[in-house]
Amino acid sequence: PTRTPMPIQHSFGPGDPAAAMASDRTLGVLSALRLPRYELRNYGRRDVNFSADESAFVDRLNRARGQVAGFVRTTFYKRLSSCGHSFVLSLRRHIARNELFAYALDQGLPVPTGTIVDSSLADDDDPTESDLDRAERLGDDPEARYAALVSASPAGVTWIRPELFTTELRKDLDLDTADLRELLNWFGPWTPDVDSKLDALIELLHVAHPEDKVLIFTEYRDTAVYVATQLQAAGIDHVGLATGDNEDPTAVAYRFAPVSTTLPGHEVPHLDNELRILVATDVLSEGQNLQDGHIVVNDDLPWAIIRLIQRAGRVDRIGQLADEVLVYSFFHESVDTVISLRQRIAARLEANAEAFGSDERFFGTQGETKLIVDLYNGQLDDVDDGGDVDASSLAYQYWHDLEASDAELARKVAAMPDLVDATRSRRPSETTGGVACHVRTGGH
Repeated sequence: PTRTPMPIQHSFGPGDPAAAMASDRTLGVLSALRLPRYELRNYGRRDVNFSADESAFVDRLNRARGQVAGFVRTTFYKRLSSCGHSFVLSLRRHIARNELFAYALDQGLPVPTGTIVDSSLADDDDPTESDLDRAERLGDDPEARYAALVSASPAGVTWIRPELFTTELRKDLDLDTADLRELLNWFGPWTPDVDSKLDALIELLHVAHPEDKVLIFTEYRDTAVYVATQLQAAGIDHVGLATGDNEDPTAVAYRFAPVSTTLPGHEVPHLDNELRILVATDVLSEGQNLQDGHIVVNDDLPWAIIRLIQRAGRVDRIGQLADEVLVYSFFHESVDTVISLRQRIAARLEANAEAFGSDERFFGTQGETKLIVDLYNGQLDDVDDGGDVDASSLAYQYWHDLEASDAELARKVAAMPDLVDATRSRRPSETTGGVACHVRTGGH
């Protein structure tokens, strides 16, 4: 099919807090954050006696180069570009962790350093409470949060006595917390009613594609859950969600694309719970046949170019019956000027196309793509006239050809067990090499 890029230059609506979030003021605060929990080597005291474990901890801090703080800052930018809801969650969780750290310092208690996962700080699940409400309460009671963390004793957390750090650590924690709280107060409350980007997505599904299957990708679980929930609240039926938290994301993919995911030789079943809309993180961006649909929406832009290509590749593959694949992409221009995400992706697409050839199209920009005919020296001419296809699509095409040319052999292959291996020595009469084939199914 022809792949048509559909850039959505999104402008924030009146009263949308995301407009303030994408402002220079917000970006300036993020750039100036001290992030002391990720720069502990700057706050170490030298006038204390260390135990052996503490010496090893200090050595690790001294070898650090500040990459973690840079990663955290970049994550703020990326979450902001993804969704205002997810960005607010990130700020509130960061404040909660700062307050937990500060509480430990004030009480002279061991400080939890290392990775503090969200579940270690969360309250008991309350189905009536939103993620935003829960994250806000995490910052309200650091004493209870500290007790919960000690009780959970999560892996990856190293407890360090507070005497190892200077008083500047406590001061910088307060400064960052105050700056972030000031931002949250300036943004005002976040509700779906003021989310103009969500409104644009709902309009796309209601007006432009009221009956089509649509695959919506986002980088973050928080955004995926939020989008799926709000689409259902807007009256859009048959919405599914696939994230890393799903016990079996492939089962959700099957409900979206029962035709494409049905094994060869098997009848496509009728599904009472078939999905029209599938909201997914990149857990479904590779290894899935989802070409029952022909529309992909990039609700945010992934950091890695391969993810962008893989997302579109779930529907733009051999077996797609539509003449055109549509790839919608939302852009927050003011944020992109800081992280240069769109420009980086477009430049890398162009560089890859110049070097290797590609028919990938996402932004509709000049120079983005350059198709090199006969890239594989004609090996794929019978598949797509020399263009680039992924291995799964090529295998599917070979299988389709076999079904058409030798139905009996195809039946025998389909009847083979899931795991088969066989080898033998080459016979003297044979002049060609052997073939090794590995097929991964849902159960293996």
